[in-house]
Amino acid sequence: TVDGSQASPELPAGEYAQLQVTDHGAGMSEDILSRIFEPFFTTKDGENSGLGLATVYGIVKQSGGHVEVTSELGVGTRFTVMLPQIAPPVPPARQSAPRIIAGERRPTTILLVEDNANVRRALADFLRDEHFVVIEASSAAAALELAEDPARAFDLLLTDVIMPKVTGRALALALRASRPALPVLFMSGYSPDTSLLAEVPGAAWLAKPFRPDTLLDRLRALLAT
Repeated sequence: TVDGSQASPELPAGEYAQLQVTDHGAGMSEDILSRIFEPFFTTKDGENSGLGLATVYGIVKQSGGHVEVTSELGVGTRFTVMLPQIAPPVPPARQSAPRIIAGERRPTTILLVEDNANVRRALADFLRDEHFVVIEASSAAAALELAEDPARAFDLLLTDVIMPKVTGRALALALRASRPALPVLFMSGYSPDTSLLAEVPGAAWLAKPFRPDTLLDRLRALLAT
């Protein structure tokens, strides 16, 4: 922090980030030190352009900062770069998916069916962080078994389409037989299956891979209906 007593025309008062670079080399004389930021000035004839420090100085000054240099012959040199701190932009508030179904006072429960354990775990963790209740099933057969338990009530089916033995299509049709209004969101790395969506009216399709916000948007749309 540079306060009023420390401020100068070259370094106004404010909050700065400071970077220091120090060496223990030969150091510089006062004459050389007074010219190091001059364009094309160099003490190494033929070895460089003399533009390096001039470029650094220009970038720092254009950013509203300042460069200080101290040096002593036989001791070394220290460069101190001061750059004004800028508060990061505040991201717009994300409209989160509904956690509570209209008219209800309990959290929304999702039956998540995915045979890939890593994908299932990642999805379940994300949905729980978003305050959903998640019932996990590693296969369609396991999901059907869970659905038979009256204590395992759920509000939406989120299922992969291509799974061994029993597919997501067969699972959705079986569950819709006893739950005609059950919202269904299919996930798949393949192109949307229009015949499947026709068989399960009102269902939605989510192409893999997908962004978390996209998943929340699809869930919100399904639950709103």
